[in-house]
Amino acid sequence: MRLFFDQLSRLSFKDWLIIVMAFMMLGMFLMCKHYMRQANERIIVANDSLTVYKNKLDSEYVAKNIYIQTTKQLKKTNQELYDEIKNLKDNPVVVTKIVTKTVIKEVTSQSDSTVEHKDSTNVVWKNLYWSAKEKNGYYTLNGHTDVRSDFSTFQTTVSSLTMPAKITFDIIEDKKEEQLRFIGRLDNPYIQITNVEGAVIDPKKSKVLKSYFP
Repeated sequence: MRLFFDQLSRLSFKDWLIIVMAFMMLGMFLMCKHYMRQANERIIVANDSLTVYKNKLDSEYVAKNIYIQTTKQLKKTNQELYDEIKNLKDNPVVVTKIVTKTVIKEVTSQSDSTVEHKDSTNVVWKNLYWSAKEKNGYYTLNGHTDVRSDFSTFQTTVSSLTMPAKITFDIIEDKKEEQLRFIGRLDNPYIQITNVEGAVIDPKKSKVLKSYFP
């Protein structure tokens, strides 16, 4: 210990100045690292509501902000998307979940055929086979309705419901807000996107993406 203090007593003012500056630089480095770590670990829950986005042709999309997160962060913000990632064999870059609903206010059907039969109690039933098709092909319905001859009882069964739709889904960079956004659009007016959840996993974790940015 005495030798250590003897060495300190021999240091010049210049030596002390270098030591102080070194400690200051070390402190600044640790402080910057601390704030960078806080920024990278910032948890933002993507719970904002859907908004409307229009392209150059004035077509409407639903839009929602997204955030770049690590897998660890995603576990805290959205367990369902995190579970999806853990079930994948490969390294995910973008993970999403789109929720839709179908809204058909009125369906006009037509009778295709009628078949009569008797049940075990000798009551006559009529089987009415029917179909419905939207004029633009947005949906097609097929089914049948069983009706007693006295119309006291009936039962309808939908055999099939077909609703073709194309989903357009993009990630864009909002220039005004400097924010990434999911935008989605369906070409079937009877199907609506009610919610979009998603996250971009830290691009630095992707070997493929890193290869494009030397």
